Amino acid sequence: MFNVIFDQYSQQFVAVGPQGNIQLSPNGKEWTQIATGLAQSLQTIMATKNNLWAAGDKGVLIQSTDGGKTWQDAELEVQASGASATLLALFETQDGSLIASGAQGFIARLGNEQNNHWQVIASPTQSSLRTPVQDEATGIIYLPGKSGEIIYSKDDGQNWELLPAVTQGSIKNLYIDNPNNMLIGVGERLIRIPLLTRND
Repeated sequence: MFNVIFDQYSQQFVAVGPQGNIQLSPNGKEWTQIATGLAQSLQTIMATKNNLWAAGDKGVLIQSTDGGKTWQDAELEVQASGASATLLALFETQDGSLIASGAQGFIARLGNEQNNHWQVIASPTQSSLRTPVQDEATGIIYLPGKSGEIIYSKDDGQNWELLPAVTQGSIKNLYIDNPNNMLIGVGERLIRIPLLTRND
């Protein structure tokens, strides 16, 4: 399996992996495999208040409204765009929007979970993008890339810009150090840069 979360809303573990594999467990000991009918591998899983979301290879994006027992295709606009990039991360913003990020600089956004209309967002990079983090104080979202890029959005993921480059080494994870107003990047290099303000 490639990724696992504890879904606090349905009080269970959810794991995703090769060939559409999804497994559920109430305790982490006994697991139930769920049929999805997918050939694509699933790379990431996320729980929101109303849905479970899973995504992975060739732009596959699925959702469940019943705690992972059944799954439906949620690609819609992503599919219509012809996107086939592997999706590596899913993220929920402070405002309740959802962001999917992945290979080849791919970003998609769902501004309203009720209408299920994912929009592909222009990206300033072609690098593989990992999992975003959001500064709670300013609402600014930061998204790290495989080639050392960090992109950011000040409008809930609708538009993205590149931060000035500090490394060409892969950044796998970002962390926000609020007491020191710093953004920490971890990967092939360890970087530490000041957080942006709304006025930057």
